Amino acid sequence: MKKQFQTFEELLNQASSHLSSLSYSELSISRFASVWKDVYLYMREHGIKEYNGSVGTRYLLNRSKNAEYKDLSRIEKRYIRAVSVLSDFEQSGAIRKKRIALTGASFNGEIGKSMSEYIDYLKTERYLSKQTIKSSSRQLSVFLKYLNTHRIFSLKKLDNKLVFDFVNSLSGYTVESRKSIVQKIRQFLKHQYDNKKITVDYCQILSSFKFSKHRKLPSCYSTEEISRLEKNVDRANPTGKRDYAMILLAARLGLRSSDIIGLQFEDIAWERELIILVQKKTKVKIELPLLHEVGEAIINYLKHGRPQSKLPYVFLCHKTPYSEMNISNFNGFLKKYLLRSGISFDERHHGPHALRHSLATNLLQKETPLPVISEVLGHTSSQSTMCYLKVDVPSLRKCALEVPVTLSKPINEK
Repeated sequence: MKKQFQTFEELLNQASSHLSSLSYSELSISRFASVWKDVYLYMREHGIKEYNGSVGTRYLLNRSKNAEYKDLSRIEKRYIRAVSVLSDFEQSGAIRKKRIALTGASFNGEIGKSMSEYIDYLKTERYLSKQTIKSSSRQLSVFLKYLNTHRIFSLKKLDNKLVFDFVNSLSGYTVESRKSIVQKIRQFLKHQYDNKKITVDYCQILSSFKFSKHRKLPSCYSTEEISRLEKNVDRANPTGKRDYAMILLAARLGLRSSDIIGLQFEDIAWERELIILVQKKTKVKIELPLLHEVGEAIINYLKHGRPQSKLPYVFLCHKTPYSEMNISNFNGFLKKYLLRSGISFDERHHGPHALRHSLATNLLQKETPLPVISEVLGHTSSQSTMCYLKVDVPSLRKCALEVPVTLSKPINEK
């Protein structure tokens, strides 16, 4: 529920008091207050009477000069955090906890050795993706750190109460992170039990934890906002050509960020006007039409933007040694263009997955049948697509209508 404040000074005073009630240190509060005063000067300079999240976004854009987040100094990142806190409080009268990041894995001791062997099993026998292996390692390390803190150095010393207390200790993580951590721990302990490394099956107690029965509503952007985003990409420089092509792949074709980053030359069938790849997440092969505008954007990048490299990936980082891109690269430049476009994302996710969600929602609004949307998104089941129906209830009643699908005009290979 949105809070009402008579003046900006009242907003700052109440926000500071709220931080104090949450046991923030005096130093942290004073740092926040210093940034907020600078925001106030910005508002006075531009004749802005009332503060809201959009004002905070414009203030940050004015400061960062469109720099990518990863290139910002620690001080500049502190400014972003301070403005985010102020926007949260102005909107709801509360402040979201800063998310706890999962740190890198370090497997030591007897339990660490068991976890390391389990990770090797996932690699060599389950053939899981690098991203999944990395995620599993980090989440197992959370459990290992907890056990070490409680001086538990052997899995044989585990008991139900310890496992129960561990799950309850995850309150500082997001709901999705808690669910994922518990799932990975359950799989690890089940593997230990099946291989007779432990004599107790902890699956039952771990399966008893229910964090959220309903999936969160997916963040989405309107067709007008997507259009504005695309227009604010500077395609006059090599990096902009790359960014534009990647954004189109997410916004027009609904590809996952992992598949866009990992897109290889062999995945593009120019003669057949198709993109054909095996999805990293589902391991399922998908074929999508190579829309004319998407194809032209890729060609423009390959001809006039991509650095010289023998790597098989279409999109590369533009700093030596011109390596493969990662998720943080994609997140960083997308946030930059949203800020540049003046698109507010205070209560919406602003990563590339939001563009995928937006495509699904906009297709639904056009009364596209659910099976067609599922096929476009590469879902293995229409159940995965059902979460988008929550966004647009009126379209739920129409989603069974049949709508002809028309492919774009062919691409003239250059």
